[in-house]
Amino acid sequence: MLQDSKYCRDCGPLPVNHKEKYIDSFIDYLLPKINSKTIYRLFTPIRWLLKAIGLIRLEKDFSRDYISLRTTVFTDEAKKQGVICWATRTPFGYINEFVMQIGKKLVWFEGLPCTELSNSRYSMIIDDKFAVKKILKKHNIITPEGRSFWFFQKKQAIHYGLSLGFPLMIKPRGGSISHHITTNITSEEKLKEGIERAICYESCFIIERYLPNTHVFRATVVDETFVACVERVPAHVVGDDVHTIQELVTIKNTDPRRKESPNKNTTHYHIVLDETSEELLKEQGVTLLSVPKTGKTVFLQKKVILDLGAELIEVTPIAHPDNIKLFREVAKLFGMKIVGVDFIGESIERSWKNQTCAIIELNSLPYIDMHHYPYTGKPQNVAKAILEMALKYYA
Repeated sequence: MLQDSKYCRDCGPLPVNHKEKYIDSFIDYLLPKINSKTIYRLFTPIRWLLKAIGLIRLEKDFSRDYISLRTTVFTDEAKKQGVICWATRTPFGYINEFVMQIGKKLVWFEGLPCTELSNSRYSMIIDDKFAVKKILKKHNIITPEGRSFWFFQKKQAIHYGLSLGFPLMIKPRGGSISHHITTNITSEEKLKEGIERAICYESCFIIERYLPNTHVFRATVVDETFVACVERVPAHVVGDDVHTIQELVTIKNTDPRRKESPNKNTTHYHIVLDETSEELLKEQGVTLLSVPKTGKTVFLQKKVILDLGAELIEVTPIAHPDNIKLFREVAKLFGMKIVGVDFIGESIERSWKNQTCAIIELNSLPYIDMHHYPYTGKPQNVAKAILEMALKYYA
């Protein structure tokens, strides 16, 4: 059953309109894909027209409270270099459209600049997880075996999942940040539950092999050359032989870097305790009143959703050169000037050739703030790399 916009344990604290997402995805998969450069050329005159008739206005001094942090870290870097940026505001508030001035040239962009320079025949399907999977497989790039199904193909999907073999993973064909994903499925009952969970959110879903005992990494590639990489870790606490799990959560949530969701001017949020937390604690044989031993990690969420308290560990300096090369090759294959590459593996320090690993999906508008504000590790200035690229192509 479709749900209205409200809290959803599969989406996290931020409200998501499932009906709207469902209908949008259905239409998106049926409509022909248009090259991003073509879209840019078509919509730029329309943007200027909307500004001319007063339906939108450009603001140089915009509030960070209403703009995604991935954009404000870029505009902060641009300001340092003397590049002026404006945010676009409508009578209903800010939208994810911006303008930057390079010399005498005014350039529109959505979220981050240069996405319209991605003109490969593959670039227009970058957020379609199954289309990406097929292209990766075609070019012999590691990706989990899997197939896509429509909401009315549940029986075929169950049969396929059983034939593929456990453990399995189910996820919406589109979407991001782990919404409505079910991992480590080991029974037919859980397989059916995962399908229902996915089709509450989108009209199409993917069943694929699940790779246990792996970690989740996000590599952001700029101009097919610059690479930054973080490890994404689900919400957790580490025992000290003194405090209870509940006390450790309270202590961690007092970290000034963690904010209440939905705060746009942060990357890390308070740890959320919910039904999933209760299930995980039970699986780990503890309760919120348990006192874990020093160094013992207790997980409180399954998904790497930042709004649920997930953490980011900057791992760029220790990433194996083969893995960096792989991320660059993927960006080049898809013709993306900016792309997020989601990689799962046993260790980022070992070559992908020598471990269980895979590229699971790509993101056309990655959250670069995660590299600027990791929970641990040295920040990577992705915004500077993007600005240098913009100056190179637009100057």
